[in-house]
Amino acid sequence: MFWFFNFINSFKLQTQNGDFLKTTKTGIITVSGWLEGTNFELEDKGGHVNIKTNKDHALENSNFLILEKPYHDGINQRFTIKNDIKENFISIIFKTEKEKRCFTVENMHVSLLKTCSGNTEQLFKKIYENPDDRKIKILTPLQIKEEELIRREEELQKFKDNKLIKKENVLKQEEEHHQNIEHSGCNENDNSNCFKYKSYKNPKFIDN
Repeated sequence: MFWFFNFINSFKLQTQNGDFLKTTKTGIITVSGWLEGTNFELEDKGGHVNIKTNKDHALENSNFLILEKPYHDGINQRFTIKNDIKENFISIIFKTEKEKRCFTVENMHVSLLKTCSGNTEQLFKKIYENPDDRKIKILTPLQIKEEELIRREEELQKFKDNKLIKKENVLKQEEEHHQNIEHSGCNENDNSNCFKYKSYKNPKFIDN
């Protein structure tokens, strides 16, 4: 079956620092401009994908450095894509029977680290080649930092709210527990005048 590679669904890969990945003769480097970024497209092969730069070339694991090589769909050109919890970001993974490595930006190049940590240097955003969407989809480094700050503030507030709710529940349970316990005591000035009382805290002048 003839497969026509037309790059209708092509996209650029943006790092969380706002840079775009560009293929070179020596590998992939991060760049700051949209126009310099390479267009990629995923070819779904069922159990894996090829990340193609054009109909004749694709990304390849070359001694754990990612390079652009002639397309052949060999084991070193087979990757998997994982959607990250963070909205619109993906991880790109190279798997074998013995190990799993993730695309990682290091020293302006993309390499494969043995540990897939999900850290920012292993997360990429697919930016589609649509001029009408560029203003919405392309984030500057400052905008990315602002979004990250907002996300962290929301997580911190959620943590504080959950902690407060747990504390209130504990206090409520303790209060209900003490209210259901019947205590007996006497007025310290008159031991003959004994009575029973219920209280969260012992009343003043009462001995247990």
